[in-house]
Amino acid sequence: MIDAILGFVAFFALSRLYKFWSGLKTVGYLPGIRCALGARSNLGALFGTRLDSTLFFNPGSNFIWEMQRHDGFKYNIDIISVVPWLQGDPTVYVSSMELM
Repeated sequence: MIDAILGFVAFFALSRLYKFWSGLKTVGYLPGIRCALGARSNLGALFGTRLDSTLFFNPGSNFIWEMQRHDGFKYNIDIISVVPWLQGDPTVYVSSMELM
């Protein structure tokens, strides 16, 4: 029984690692946010936007507006990526609202 549980945990960890690496490849290794839940995922919508937390960082559904308000696009970075490792799709965001 314990072997089955350890096998499942190892398979889950490897699948999440593969999801993270394939997400980085999808966005072209752009700098950005690496989080557990994506900005548009079902579980990510349940939790509010928390950008300043060190324990739990969640983009949430109004992530891009919070980034604009808190000057998240600073240091001349106009394009950032969000790559979740648990649930959600990798996404690229730009600082200009007209381009979105």
